[in-house]
Amino acid sequence: MVARDNMLGNVVQLSMAGVPMMDIVKGMRAKFIEITAYVKNREDIKKLEVDLAAAVRNPGEYKKI
Repeated sequence: MVARDNMLGNVVQLSMAGVPMMDIVKGMRAKFIEITAYVKNREDIKKLEVDLAAAVRNPGEYKKI
């Protein structure tokens, strides 16, 4: 709900500032892709941190991370 309202507000502000609608749409799409990649990378980092902690506690069961 809040994200939708925020996006709509951004579109209104950008269009009032003279930014063409096609540029707004392209920019929003590019940022969505960046955000999706960021979230995936953070999930991967968290998993690696868990694996590293497990490897430190159990060096006999160490697997290459």
